[in-house]
Amino acid sequence: MVTIDRPEGTSGGGLAHEPHVPPGPRPGTGTAELGRIGEQIACRLLDSRGYTVLWTNYRCPYGEADIICYDESTEEVVFVEVKARRAQDRHRAFWPELAVDAAKRDRYRKISRHFAREHHPVRRMRCDVIAVQVDDLGASLRHYRNAFPAGEGW
Repeated sequence: MVTIDRPEGTSGGGLAHEPHVPPGPRPGTGTAELGRIGEQIACRLLDSRGYTVLWTNYRCPYGEADIICYDESTEEVVFVEVKARRAQDRHRAFWPELAVDAAKRDRYRKISRHFAREHHPVRRMRCDVIAVQVDDLGASLRHYRNAFPAGEGW
């Protein structure tokens, strides 16, 4: 069994590919349940990398952030959008992270500004995306650090 550990050479920013993580959800799993499972897997990944998860499913007037955590190594509050999708064919690539469109990015900027006003002082923020690709054998993860700008100038 493979656990979610930081692979060697992924200490910097940008894209980090994670090992395949068994077991995956059952084939009949609905969209909401798949999203919840994806968020749980993402929290485990963040925890394994030394992040402190502050909130899950943080809600404000501008929407919901899947995960808000603190990255002690960079002293940043990190807003994480998790996108989980089920693969129908293990040999066909697909990219759940492509579902983070301009509207979703704008919503996260507003959410991060709202959070910073509520929890002053927040000195540094960033927005990450974690893509969770699920199939019958488990899940594979891609973590995009600083995927798009947070709501600067709050």
